[in-house]
Amino acid sequence: MRGHYRVRPNPSRKLTRNAAPTSPSLRLSLPAALALSTPLWTAAEPHLTVDANDLVAHVTPLSGVNCGPLEARGPLEGQVLEEQYREMGIPLVRTHDMYGPCDFETIFPSSLTGWSAAPYDHSNYDFDWSDEAVEAIEGAGAEVMFRLGHSWNTADPRNSHPPDFGVVAHVCKHIAKHYGADTGRVTFWEIWNEPDITTFWDQHPNPEQAIRKFYTLYSICAKQLKGKFPGIMVGGPGMAGGATTQIAADAHAFARACKIKGAPLDFYSWHSYNRDAGGPYILAEQAQAVREAPDTEGFPHTINVLGEWNACNVHNTGRRRDLLWNMDGAAFTATALIYLHEHSDVKYACHYRGDFHSGDQGHGLINSDGSIKLPGLALHPRPRRIPAACRGYLPAAHRRPPVSATLGVRRPDGGC
Repeated sequence: MRGHYRVRPNPSRKLTRNAAPTSPSLRLSLPAALALSTPLWTAAEPHLTVDANDLVAHVTPLSGVNCGPLEARGPLEGQVLEEQYREMGIPLVRTHDMYGPCDFETIFPSSLTGWSAAPYDHSNYDFDWSDEAVEAIEGAGAEVMFRLGHSWNTADPRNSHPPDFGVVAHVCKHIAKHYGADTGRVTFWEIWNEPDITTFWDQHPNPEQAIRKFYTLYSICAKQLKGKFPGIMVGGPGMAGGATTQIAADAHAFARACKIKGAPLDFYSWHSYNRDAGGPYILAEQAQAVREAPDTEGFPHTINVLGEWNACNVHNTGRRRDLLWNMDGAAFTATALIYLHEHSDVKYACHYRGDFHSGDQGHGLINSDGSIKLPGLALHPRPRRIPAACRGYLPAAHRRPPVSATLGVRRPDGGC
């Protein structure tokens, strides 16, 4: 679907009143009126005209995912889940947590040993595995959101601060050049992932100083990427977030730092895993809070990107983990996307994640036998196999629009 189109009623359609007694003594209640075989009011047969040339707004698919369709590990290792990704209608894949492909440590191995190798020497790069991953994404008909950084690794976190941010910037430019940033092949470039947690950016001994140091890294990399490839989108940093207040505070702080440093911020990316089990509307509420940040900090055209989301996190015990795989989870997924479309300006969203991950009851949308989980089917704009019965699972307290639904939200680049 390419857009919303205006539907105009036929101007010749008119309400007509049946001949009926008009005596004041005839006082009918609505139920009584409805009970009559001949209604007091009738309408001519409706006739609608659709003007497909009158484009009201573009509709951006929000059914992107993280990872895949190339499986880098696990029971499906080496397989390319192209058929499943096409069945789910995946339009965008974020190359994060692939555990090898598209990671700094694979492409530029020196990133694990102090970034000491010469970034100008092509022999210090290895693109083979990452090429497979990117080509698999394109083969499934999806666009690439390339995350420049590392995958999750709690046993041996890749979180050391690079000694020379200029080297990192050059590596980023070299990767972008390899994947056609100058030709329009891959134009969506995200710098880092979750620098607000120590798994990806060492917070010790002072978290406040650590995050300010990251702001400098982002500024240097973003300026050089945008300067070299002005036609691409550069942004980040995929903040881990938490409660809505923390998500909003992170967005303000990052946008303010970019403004002070003169760094480009084509999009701001953030994450949410329904931390407080607030229901599917919580993502839209948080998106509204995020939108306010770049607007007030001097970036009114910055795109709002929900880089990771899910109904819950596998690490949150007692928080409806079954939403990751069952029919209720499918309902949550579909409802969350509806709320995001109707009550936020999020232009791109990537479910975490699209492939197989952490067992059949984990974050992924694919089971170990290669079948698609029910929440995965709900991603498709025409989920043919989701029965209507799933629509009523939410408790009454969760069946409400965002509390800020009256906020004048808009998509800055022509979306709805």
